[in-house]
Amino acid sequence: MFSECRLRSVMISCNASTEDLRLAIRSVDALLSEAKRELAARELREKRAAYEQLHDATAGRQEEALEVAISVARKVGIHEEDVARAEGRLEQLRSLSVEDRAAEEARINLLERKRRAFQLVKQGKDLALRQLLCKTVSVGCRDGSQTSSQQWDWNQWKDHAGRTLLAYAKELRHAPVEDCLQRFAKEQEEPSRDPERSPEPSQDSISPCKRRLDLAAAHTLDATGISFGAATSNVAPLPEEPTTPSKPPRPSWPLPKGTMNEKFKTEVADALLSAETKAAICTSCDDASAALQFPAFRAVVRDDTEKLGEILQKVPQHVWSSWHNKAGKDLLTLAQERGSSGSQSMVAKALGLVQERKRESFEERETVWVLFPGEVQARHATVLEDVPETAADVLLELWDCDDPPTRVQHGMVLKTE
Repeated sequence: MFSECRLRSVMISCNASTEDLRLAIRSVDALLSEAKRELAARELREKRAAYEQLHDATAGRQEEALEVAISVARKVGIHEEDVARAEGRLEQLRSLSVEDRAAEEARINLLERKRRAFQLVKQGKDLALRQLLCKTVSVGCRDGSQTSSQQWDWNQWKDHAGRTLLAYAKELRHAPVEDCLQRFAKEQEEPSRDPERSPEPSQDSISPCKRRLDLAAAHTLDATGISFGAATSNVAPLPEEPTTPSKPPRPSWPLPKGTMNEKFKTEVADALLSAETKAAICTSCDDASAALQFPAFRAVVRDDTEKLGEILQKVPQHVWSSWHNKAGKDLLTLAQERGSSGSQSMVAKALGLVQERKRESFEERETVWVLFPGEVQARHATVLEDVPETAADVLLELWDCDDPPTRVQHGMVLKTE
């Protein structure tokens, strides 16, 4: 307002010169230019916001939101082609029937379930993944069409790289998630059983520890020796053999001929152990392995190879190879990220991923390759003396320079063959 007032005062003043009028006009022009720039910036922001609103509404399925976005787009001057595309989407939504809307909702729900399933596999959350797959299977069973059933089959889901859920879990080396998917797939493949009959576990599903406990419950001792009683629910009952009072009771299954061998005595002794004792033994083994998991990861972070080696010797490989920290990383991955070279080498050797290279012997005037630290390309050289396998270094003459012969560590020299 100051520039405008100055211009008005100069225009009505009789004593104002031409230079004063020119300066007043320039100040008003500068103010007007600034106002125009501010107007252009505001219009650009409004168009950008309207375009984003129109894009989101076009991708969505809400008719009311799309109508509002179209009206705002016309008001701020969005390109007519974008508005026409949004109007076509609005007409398409209005023409959909109830069945079509339900199918569209099911398709969006399926895509969201796929995305969530692969996300849970990446995070290593096996329990949440199992719950999601159970809900998915129940929804797929309610849909009667064959095409929809195939779409809801989680075994056929693939990500952008063409990997299934199981293949993705194997690639990430998430053992709990992999076991969860395999068990869930087996449960889906098993035929439905009679609901009135109680499910009977198969012999393959019974663990060896459970079989021994069943064997222990089925055997008893009496004063005359070893006798075998009725079997448990997991062991098929054997036919009873009639006995007379004059004869001692016979076992329900034949004993080994002659004197009991050592193997049979061991089996009977193991069978007579109480269920509580064996359960305590199994639990103590699991607790001992789980108690060493945190010290193992701490040893990897500190690159304490001595402590890590003691833990790897105490715990079986199939147990510690399935360990994962809260971030879902195993021992090898954690060692790579923390730069623990000693721990990484120890874990890789234990897993069989790397092997120690065999030391070679070299003859005089033999052509070899030399791998210098920090260089990608190997260099040609000639051996100047015979070198046994136990030698610490090799006397070489390099081809690509005129330097005098030099000695290089034995591990840096490779044969050309």
